[in-house]
Amino acid sequence: MVEFRRISKAFGQQTVLRNINLRINAGEVVAICGPSGSGKSTLIRLINQLETLSSGEIFVHQRPTAGLKGRQLRALRTGIGFVFQQFNLYSHLTALENVALALIKIQRLSVATVHQHARERLRSAVSSCACA
Repeated sequence: MVEFRRISKAFGQQTVLRNINLRINAGEVVAICGPSGSGKSTLIRLINQLETLSSGEIFVHQRPTAGLKGRQLRALRTGIGFVFQQFNLYSHLTALENVALALIKIQRLSVATVHQHARERLRSAVSSCACA
């Protein structure tokens, strides 16, 4: 489970996320759609502390992520994966292979299991996304 409580993020004078409250339950698949520059990647990068919050709190499995360092931060990052936007995908891999890569390399799960899981997640994400 991931929960965003009143989070905001600004880059200098430009606020890109303002007072976001969102709860995503374990096993739930959520597609975040919007135009370029609307804060989608920033929202996801905040979970893994690849960006720092301007305000608010993020909880993963009901534990705050603020202040995690070293081993605890690595454990958080190992348990959360996301696929970057197109320009950051590995161009020599398919969408399925890009989604599966971390589970195979980091979690050391079997290719067959991961590909089945990735297909289900991709199918679910595509069917739930209402954007063009």
